[in-house]
Amino acid sequence: MRTVSLKRTDGELIPKCRLATSFGPRFLGLMGRKSIAGDEAILFPKCNSIHTFFMRFPIDVVRVKENGEVFDVVESLGPWKLLFPRKGVRHVLELRAGRCRELGIQSGTRLECEGIWQ
Repeated sequence: MRTVSLKRTDGELIPKCRLATSFGPRFLGLMGRKSIAGDEAILFPKCNSIHTFFMRFPIDVVRVKENGEVFDVVESLGPWKLLFPRKGVRHVLELRAGRCRELGIQSGTRLECEGIWQ
């Protein structure tokens, strides 16, 4: 799985952002893992809904528009939950629970991800 860095105009946010672009990584996501590191995230390009079935820990979920602007943030989404599609959402980013608050990621924040959106 390819790794890129997730940035904001004022600097790097997540140095290890894994891109889930093929069936296997998209299907598995974070299932089966015990945790996710603070400097890590997983990005699901061209995806507007996710589930946390079979996960062992809560996560922060960032729903992103086509241009990289944050649509909304769902903090500490627990296991066995489902986020339905939302109009205007083009990508979904998963991070360790609490990380969005630490990094100041909120609705309207502009993110940069080379190769996905600039």
